[in-house]
Amino acid sequence: MNGEIVTLIIYGSIALLLAVGGIYSLRMGFKLIAKGKGKKPEESSINFLGLKATTGSIGALVMITAFMWGWAAKLSLPQYDDGQTKITALTKELAEVSTQFDMLKVDHVETQSQLLKQKSQNDRYAAYAKTIENNILKLTRLLISNNNAVRSLSVIEKDTIQTLLKKQKTDLQKFKSNLNLIK
Repeated sequence: MNGEIVTLIIYGSIALLLAVGGIYSLRMGFKLIAKGKGKKPEESSINFLGLKATTGSIGALVMITAFMWGWAAKLSLPQYDDGQTKITALTKELAEVSTQFDMLKVDHVETQSQLLKQKSQNDRYAAYAKTIENNILKLTRLLISNNNAVRSLSVIEKDTIQTLLKKQKTDLQKFKSNLNLIK
C-alpha cells in the first residue's frame, strides 16, 4: 500500500470515530434528559466558536456537545490534494471538455478549408471576370479605331456585335455584383 492510501484510511477512521462519538453523546444526553438526572436550579452553558448555548439540564448540555464532535469529525476528514491522484469525476469532466475542444478544432479546420476553397474560387471568378472585361475593351477599341476592318462588316453585323457587347457588359456587371467584386 502506498502512503496516500494509508493516510486516507487513518484520517477517515479518525473522522468516523469522532462522528460515532457525537452520535453517542446525543444518545447519552437524551437518556439523561429522559431520566430527569442532572436538573439543577442553575443553568449550564457552553460557548464554542462564537455560539453560546444555555440549557437547564446536564443532558441537554451533553447533547449540545455533539455539535463539537461533528465539527471535529469534519475537520479531521482527509484533505488530499496530491497532483498524482486522479479524481474520477474531474477526470471524466476533463475528458468531456477535451472531446468538445477536439470537435471544435475539427470544425475550425473544416471551416478554414471551406473558406480557402471559396476564396480560391472567388479569385478564379475575379480573374475570369477581368479577362472578359479586357476582351470587351479590346473589341470595343477594335471596332472604334479600325474603321477599315469595320467597313467590311455590314450595318446589321455591326449592330449585332454592338448589341452583343452591351449584353456581355451587362452580364459581366451582374456576374461581378453576384461575386461582391463591385464595391
